[in-house]
Amino acid sequence: MASEAGGRHDTAPHAQTGARPLPAGAAAASRPASDAGSAGAKRAPSPLSPAGLVTIEPAGYPVEIELVYAGSNNFICLPIYAADAPCMLHPDAAACLMRAAVAARRAGLTLKIFDAYRPPAAQEVLWRICPNPAYVADPRHGSNHSRGVAVDVTLLDIDGEALDMGTGFDDMREQSHHDRPDLPVAVQRNRHLLLGIMLQAGFVSLPTEWWHYELPGAASYPLLDEEGVLLAE
Repeated sequence: MASEAGGRHDTAPHAQTGARPLPAGAAAASRPASDAGSAGAKRAPSPLSPAGLVTIEPAGYPVEIELVYAGSNNFICLPIYAADAPCMLHPDAAACLMRAAVAARRAGLTLKIFDAYRPPAAQEVLWRICPNPAYVADPRHGSNHSRGVAVDVTLLDIDGEALDMGTGFDDMREQSHHDRPDLPVAVQRNRHLLLGIMLQAGFVSLPTEWWHYELPGAASYPLLDEEGVLLAE
C-alpha cells in the first residue's frame, strides 16, 4: 500500500504457454521507441484523464486487475473506492507497467494489479485506520500511489493461480519484507521472479512490501486528485 515516502525479446509468448495473446501493440510498446519505430509499429498513445493519468485495462495491457480497495477483501475489510473505480497510472508508470507485463507473459505468467492510483482522500482513510509509516504513507506528505507512480502487484501462473509469495497482499508483518531468510525456497524464487520483472521494467522496490513497486524519484511527481476515481458512498 505503502510507506512510499535490459535485454529484450521481440517475440510474443508461444501458444502452448496458455497465456492470453498480448494486446495489439504491446510487444512494440515493450521495446525502446527507436526500435519500435524501426519495426513500423508504434502503440497509439492512450487518452489521458483530467489529472493526466492513463487508464489501465486488460484490453490494452496484458494484466489482470483486482482493485482490492474497491471491495472488502483488504486489511480494513471495507471498500474505500467505488466498485467501478478505474485502475490508473501516470503515463511514465504505465509505460513501465507495459514492459513488466510483457516480460511476465513471455515467461508464461501474468501480472495482477491490486492497487495503482489512489486518491488522496483514500490515503487519509487508510492513515486514520493504520497510522504506521512503515506500511502506510502519512497523507500530509502524500503517498506515491496518489502521484500515480506506484503499483501493487503479484504474479499469476499459467492456470491463473497466484504464485505463493509467503504472505498475502497488505500483510503488515516482517514476513512481507524483501530478503527474508526464513521463507521457503519456492517463496524466495517467486518473489525474486517478481522483483526481476519489475526492476528490469524500470520500477524500484519498497523494502517492507514484496508487492509494492514505484518509479525512481517518485516523490518528485505531483500529488493528483483525479475525479474519475470515486470513493464508495
